[in-house]
Amino acid sequence: MFRLKEVKSLLVPPLVGWWVLAVCLIGMLAAEARAAGTPAGTPITATSTVNYTLGSDPTVLTASASNHFDVLEVIDVSLVWQDAANVSVDTPQNDRVLTYLLTNTGNGPEAFGLTADETLAGDQFNPGVQSIWIESNGTAGFQVDDTPSGASGVVLPAGGSALIYVISAIPAGLADGDVGAVQLSAAAMTSAAPGQAPGTVLPGAGYNAVDAVVGTSGAEVNTVGSYEVATVSVTLTKSIARISDPFGGDRPYTGARVTYRITVDVSGAGTAEALVISDLVPTGMTYAAGSLVLNGAPRSDAADGDPADFNMTAADTVTVNLSDTVAPATHIIEFDTTIN
Repeated sequence: MFRLKEVKSLLVPPLVGWWVLAVCLIGMLAAEARAAGTPAGTPITATSTVNYTLGSDPTVLTASASNHFDVLEVIDVSLVWQDAANVSVDTPQNDRVLTYLLTNTGNGPEAFGLTADETLAGDQFNPGVQSIWIESNGTAGFQVDDTPSGASGVVLPAGGSALIYVISAIPAGLADGDVGAVQLSAAAMTSAAPGQAPGTVLPGAGYNAVDAVVGTSGAEVNTVGSYEVATVSVTLTKSIARISDPFGGDRPYTGARVTYRITVDVSGAGTAEALVISDLVPTGMTYAAGSLVLNGAPRSDAADGDPADFNMTAADTVTVNLSDTVAPATHIIEFDTTIN
């Protein structure tokens, strides 16, 4: 006859356990944009149980052992330039925007300080960084009611992201094709975290005073976006597409209907901003209601959701608002008039 000994603890000593946990967390974050994982400060209790009987006694005896820890905070971050290509600019020009995506890839809320450096080697000019803004109004793209970056940085929840806008002034006297780069940097504001080797443990520095572990980014990251000087040229060509007179011919006399065609060519590289075409109906002619066509599609005369209208900005004027137009592009506007 024999007796089992109750097992009081099946886990490693606490000090060794913390280091094993830290190594495991770093391994879990080997992929750059992996999910944040179990939130920092989450209590985890592991319990092992053994059931047994003694001799002929059917009574089931039980023994258990438990170990508890709180999940450490991993401080990690990623930063990606969002513009598909160099942002086209004129020389000079103010308030040009570079867009970046900042993501807290750690498992706890973290504040990140933002800085920008335009004095980089290898480009042709230094953009004059004016300010850094944080997307906050729910509409992608910089607007003046977004939030300017300040000393408190940007606070992101675990796995959270924010668009960051760097606003720059482009100097005068640059050549077409010149490139100017801006490096945006984001660093965790947890004391002593930025620049530490991945896996470094910061006692008590994490969320809810748990230990923090520096992730694969070293708790800081930077990436470069760039501007490119690009000359845009806009040309207009106005012609008569056709004339229809009252007797089936094509002669311009009273009662004849004249179709005008305006061709807008945007050439070069870059963006023609706030592009608006206006055409005053000549004296001696009357606009034919409902005849306005843009790129083959009929448009209403009213100032509504489409970009074209008649007699809205000035009397007897056709107006087409093409907004910001990226080169190269061609637009064709047609409308009819009748000779009085």
